[in-house]
Amino acid sequence: MLPADRIPVWTHWRRRRDLAEARAHVAAYLEAVTYQAFPFRVVESPEAATHRGAVEPRLRRIRRIVRALRGPSTVRLTPGDSVGEMRDVDVVLELFELHKHSLRIEDGVAVLAAASDAYEAGRRAAWLRTLNPFYWLDMFLSAVEIAPFLPLRLVGIRPARAARTLPGRVLRWWLRVAVLLGGALWVALALGLGDDLQRLADPLLARFPGGGGTSSPR
Repeated sequence: MLPADRIPVWTHWRRRRDLAEARAHVAAYLEAVTYQAFPFRVVESPEAATHRGAVEPRLRRIRRIVRALRGPSTVRLTPGDSVGEMRDVDVVLELFELHKHSLRIEDGVAVLAAASDAYEAGRRAAWLRTLNPFYWLDMFLSAVEIAPFLPLRLVGIRPARAARTLPGRVLRWWLRVAVLLGGALWVALALGLGDDLQRLADPLLARFPGGGGTSSPR
């Protein structure tokens, strides 16, 4: 999933909608549950179960939407917070099981609310990105860069991880340069500037052995 600051406005809208729908169902769930004190457990009414069923299958997508903001969706529990070793609890993915970690569902709701606020604040930036032609050029170049790494999935290697290695970054840089130069050449030829380009290239080619350029006699 693309980071939140790299998506066009329609993707931005879908993510805001998904967050809003999830928050609405969770709010209705909280209104419909009761709690038993001894032993502690959450008692779900049929209405609460309906709202939980509407959200639970989408929690993985919601977590990706939250993480696309480059922020954490986890809470670190120390031995003082609960029994056992220190561990991280994903408050989005385990939204309806947080009571098992001595956490409240409101802790997960707070993460969803913060994500909703962040996406709401980014609406104007999403519009500006979408209307910017250089954004689409960069998106195209990014797709070209990642394409050679996609077959690595067949051997269990994540393409994005391979692209971040030093050889991957070098290959991506060369691909980007090659595509830009190729695009510039295509535009120049389409504008009828082929002869002008050849006149500019001849002196450069003449510097190399067998370059085919012409040089004036001394």
